[in-house]
Parts: sequence; structure tokens; C-alpha cells
Amino acid sequence: MCADAALPPFVEVIMHLFEAKRKIRAFLKDVTYKPNYKFELVDSPDLDVLLIRLEVITADSDNPKVTTKVTSDIKIPIWELVDDRWQEFFSHQLYVMIVDFEHHEINEWFKIKGNHYREPHHAPPSKRHEHDH
Repeated sequence: MCADAALPPFVEVIMHLFEAKRKIRAFLKDVTYKPNYKFELVDSPDLDVLLIRLEVITADSDNPKVTTKVTSDIKIPIWELVDDRWQEFFSHQLYVMIVDFEHHEINEWFKIKGNHYREPHHAPPSKRHEHDH
């Protein structure tokens, strides 16, 4: 079999990626959360996923007089966006991303005598199992 036999699936992946990026960019234009929070599609080295970033410039929890950029990324497989219900799936992924982001921020800011009540860099709620309270 020649090397050209692998070309059509690769071209198909690129076409799906291009279409998925177009749909997501258009969709993200209508998504809002809090002031100064934004969602964006960022370049990913993986051709089979889209990288979505939630970003805000906010006060630093260690020095509130200074602002810092806080980001969170998720990868969405492009094959999840070919179904007719892709908007429902994608909206849910954004919602879970917000919950995880806010959970992290709560743990960054909630301190007792200067110490974090909970470690902010532990797994977010969506990545935990029921027994990991």
C-alpha cells in the first residue's frame, strides 16, 4: 500500500477540524459569563481536538493589589461536535469548565489565618469521583 492511501482520512480530519473551528468561533461570540471573563478558541497542537480557554484578568489571591491573568483550558474532541446535538454538548462542557474554574478560585481565596482551607490545585469537581470529597 502506498503512502497516499493515508491521505484521504487525514484530509477528512482537517476538514472536520476546520468546520468545528468555524462552528465554535461563531458559537463563542454569543457566550457570556461575568464581566471580564472570556472564552476563546486557541491553537492546539492536536488535530483531533479543539482547545477552549476561559480567561479573566483579576486580583491575585496572594497579593490583591496586583492583577493577574487566570486561565483554564479544556480539550474537546472534534468528533463530539459532528452530532446534531453538538451545541448542547458544548454548552455543557463550558458550564462544567466554569464550575471547575470557580471552585479553583474559591480555594485560592478562602483562607484561614493566611492558609488555604483547601488546596486550590487539587482535582476540580468534574475530575473527582464521588468518594473523593
